[in-house]
Amino acid sequence: MTNEQVKVIALDFDGVMTHLNIDWRKAKEAGSLVAGLRIESLLDFWRVSFGTDIFRRVSDAIREFEEEAVDSAKPTKAVEFVREAMRRGKKVYLVSMQSKPSILKFLRKFNIPLTGIFSREDFPTKLEMLGRILEIEGIKPSELVFVDDLRRNLDECRKLGVICVHARGEETIEELFKLID
Repeated sequence: MTNEQVKVIALDFDGVMTHLNIDWRKAKEAGSLVAGLRIESLLDFWRVSFGTDIFRRVSDAIREFEEEAVDSAKPTKAVEFVREAMRRGKKVYLVSMQSKPSILKFLRKFNIPLTGIFSREDFPTKLEMLGRILEIEGIKPSELVFVDDLRRNLDECRKLGVICVHARGEETIEELFKLID
């Protein structure tokens, strides 16, 4: 993979750009109380309830956990990579199942530039987020690199033909720097 091939990079938020300290069990319990049903997986819940009133209400409850976690969140080395990629003319998007307000709070706090942001309020899956990026940028899937810490998201997005990178820590980000050399 050479520099000329990669035109756009899409990174996950929690697990790649930062690590939010959230007790997801408690967050799911709070969401379950609001929904009036047991939420086993937030990813599955967002997918099946997208665009509904129950989606909005649960999203608001979960956002409280996210925004509190952003207060103490620190950027990872991926933020340094984002800044360098943007400086070198690459387009960089953030794709996340976190809420847009919590993402924006973090980005403003650390003055992080991005080409665009997609959150759960925009699309219920990373697959749809990446599909939209391909449309906006008018690029081939092979020109888009997607970085996420969850294999589930990577496996689903491989269907698009994008380059998927499993974020497993700082060494993964070091490898990404090679894409923009």
